[in-house]
Amino acid sequence: MKHLVYCIFSHSNFDFQALPAGIDGQPVSILSTIDLDLAYSIINELNTESSIAHLLIYHQVIESFNRHLTVIPMRYPTIFANKSKTVKHLTEWKDQYLKMLEELDGCVEMGIRILNNEHARHILQVKAEDIHPVTQMLQSDKPGTTFLKSRKEYYKKKANPHFIDNNTKINNVFKGLFVDFKEEDIQKNDIMSSLYYLVPRENIKRFKKMFHRISSNESPKLLLSGPWPPYNFVQSELNQ
Repeated sequence: MKHLVYCIFSHSNFDFQALPAGIDGQPVSILSTIDLDLAYSIINELNTESSIAHLLIYHQVIESFNRHLTVIPMRYPTIFANKSKTVKHLTEWKDQYLKMLEELDGCVEMGIRILNNEHARHILQVKAEDIHPVTQMLQSDKPGTTFLKSRKEYYKKKANPHFIDNNTKINNVFKGLFVDFKEEDIQKNDIMSSLYYLVPRENIKRFKKMFHRISSNESPKLLLSGPWPPYNFVQSELNQ
């Protein structure tokens, strides 16, 4: 039976009795090896017509684990032919996954969108869920895939001076509250750019408080989202 893998994490004493249902209503199970655990469900065939609904469920499962654990979110759809293939992959990539989990330990992702003032009135009506990472995927040209694989192309782009100045200014405000940072100059009609912060869980409240302190007076306008699984801090090579 094929295994659809949602996320990978270190061994934990967390009570997994109340796991959410996975795609097609299949129960989510935990597969354990000597060093790592992963969440998966059984899947037969992916219905491409249901890809958007599947994608939403897929990331809801990941987020249910992320609320309690440090996780490596996998790319949708990560499928292995059977249990032995799943175990083989986890064993072969053990060192890379353990290193990544160490780097992500105790952290979540917080996102900030920078809005150009002339468009802010319309954009600020957007709800938090509308800037959820999954929503960004659904708005892409390839709704059935995650943006993890495409992040390299975004980060290769040269940011314009205005973009760099805004980022530096905002980063200084959050200094000491995050351990890593990514930036994305979307320039979709020059409307917005995005900043992603890897934030220790104990700093989330302070991060949000600091954001609200600056957001009312900041120019350009800002939008906050999160906490999310660390989508933008996972090496896409491990999710191919």
